[in-house]
Amino acid sequence: MKGFLTILLLISIFSCTTNTQEPQPGIIIPDFPSVSRQEPAIPGPAQALPTAINDASDFDPSSISRQEFEDAKSEIELLVEEINRVIRAKNYTQWLTYLSDDYIAAINSPEYLDRISKTSRQLTMQKIVLKTPRDYFTHVAVAARANISTDAHLDDIEFMSHTRVKAFAIKGNQRLRLFEFVKDKGAWKIAFSD
Repeated sequence: MKGFLTILLLISIFSCTTNTQEPQPGIIIPDFPSVSRQEPAIPGPAQALPTAINDASDFDPSSISRQEFEDAKSEIELLVEEINRVIRAKNYTQWLTYLSDDYIAAINSPEYLDRISKTSRQLTMQKIVLKTPRDYFTHVAVAARANISTDAHLDDIEFMSHTRVKAFAIKGNQRLRLFEFVKDKGAWKIAFSD
């Protein structure tokens, strides 16, 4: 019996060797990508921690330095001027380049467009039903800016998180929200805020 177990053990060992022969036709051998082990990236000064810092619920406005505030305000001021110029020119294609992914998803959603069509007093009075993102641009974005004088510009910003900012114009005693922006891949984009 002991000899039988030894032979069985030797057969098991030799049958586990790697087969270097070409595969037989009809047999599919999956091609698994090689996996290299890399050390995890350590966030440096230019990298933000994804959830803790960027989450508005954990955000402390005092964590924004005066320099960060001024830099963001300067960037957003130029951006607001550009976006207003694009909207006044009714340049739909260029306008799309200023939108965040979630904004683009929203204006492509039939449910969202339908809801805006039914809840906007202006649209319902004019019997306008939004069907496409271009309809949204024409009847919401362009129409909204038509009611703002051309001298309306950025007067103030308010950080909602390290990557989300509201932009305001101040007219008399009113603080009018122009846009909400989100920083995505290093660039400010118009954020979707419902």
